Amino acid sequence: MFKLIVIICSLPLWHCQVHTSTDNPYIVTSYAKLTWFAAYEVCQRSNMILASVQGFHQNTQLLKSILLKGPLLGREKFWLGGTNMALRNSWNWSGKGVPLGYKKWANEEPCSDLTGDKACLVFGLDGKWYSEDCNSEYYFVCEKLFNESANSEQIYI
Repeated sequence: MFKLIVIICSLPLWHCQVHTSTDNPYIVTSYAKLTWFAAYEVCQRSNMILASVQGFHQNTQLLKSILLKGPLLGREKFWLGGTNMALRNSWNWSGKGVPLGYKKWANEEPCSDLTGDKACLVFGLDGKWYSEDCNSEYYFVCEKLFNESANSEQIYI
């Protein structure tokens, strides 16, 4: 699947997002809906992680990044890196291996905690978080982990 995405992204008519800013670590992908696992792999192969949110400001920044895509995406949800797969009822950021500190769950979420199901976190256009079956397909958001000593580089995804 990843090779197909790289080929599509290298076509001259395909719009790939170029990301160089250190102000906004989020890269919103809108070329394909994938399962959480496939999205995780695409981000990893691009030297990024599925996005994490550490506070209100980042949640707002993420929402703005998604809304910049405009009406192209409609009313979609987006995979982030949160999951309870390691331990049910305990949510962690997969790319960073840390528990969710800041939380912006929608009402009655995460519903997977009530059913005992393993789930992954999706970000809604209302700025709230929802638990979903990890095998569902959504667009996704990758996060570039910036290293202050590293040179600025362009990332195509």
